[in-house]
Amino acid sequence: MRIPDGLLKSTAFVVSIANKDRDHVPAEYDFEGSGFLVGLRSHHCSGQSFHYFVTADHVISQIRSKVGIRVNLRQGGTTIVPVEQWYRHPSDPTADVAVAPFEIKPEHDVTFLGEDCFMGYRVEMLSKDVGIGDEVWFPGLFSLTQTESDRRNQPILRMGNIAMLPTLPIPTESGPMEVYLIEARSIGGLSGAPVFARRTVSILWNDEQVWDEPGKRKPIKALHGVTGEVLLIGMIHGHWDIRESAINQVRVDVALNGVNIGIAIVIPFSKVIETLNQPELSEGRRLAEEDLVRKMSPIKD
Repeated sequence: MRIPDGLLKSTAFVVSIANKDRDHVPAEYDFEGSGFLVGLRSHHCSGQSFHYFVTADHVISQIRSKVGIRVNLRQGGTTIVPVEQWYRHPSDPTADVAVAPFEIKPEHDVTFLGEDCFMGYRVEMLSKDVGIGDEVWFPGLFSLTQTESDRRNQPILRMGNIAMLPTLPIPTESGPMEVYLIEARSIGGLSGAPVFARRTVSILWNDEQVWDEPGKRKPIKALHGVTGEVLLIGMIHGHWDIRESAINQVRVDVALNGVNIGIAIVIPFSKVIETLNQPELSEGRRLAEEDLVRKMSPIKD
């Protein structure tokens, strides 16, 4: 399945910036995790959007120095955009979401994910017929191939399938969380990566009928494919590791430095939406819109 290049350009990397000892010397930094850019449409100014960088809160919380976002530049190379303030989920401390307003400048070689692809709540997933088994993928940081001296951000892509849509919180290292589970190997550096899905479509193979349930028949659907519509369903939180000796046991405990069991934990995108719509950020967008309308209004002679 070919992934649109524009989706990869929405991904950027979180870095921790070392304190500079001398002026005019570029600060050193370390890669910490992944993130992505989203845009919320202006309600009053056509074509205008408010942009935010989204990542996992645990990526930001573990950094003890300044935090920056490394993005690609159109003329080549990268730049570090420092972030002074992050916003967390307003009511759910386990949501593991952190967002920051982000100004996309002309020299930035990035795109943002618009509201048309947001798949925030499970009822929306049901309306799109997205569910168990549908394909997912997530681009993000692969630290083994990315160094400070690299000239470009180059996200790696992991792929899998929706494995479970739990109706109750799932136990994690951070406590019980509302999450989705996907069959995919998340690794260190991918925390904060956007998770996309494409729904499966079935194509009628022939007119032969089979029993579906007592008294009813339906056509055989033997060919399956995916739609071109890309849906943003969430963000990578992490995965489970277990001891190698316990890999075939039914009851296991998570273990540090264990074996990745191949199930990744996804924060539903609804948690991102709720974070973006908290009062402080909503009020900031309202004031910015008023300023835009005022600047675009005709001046009396």
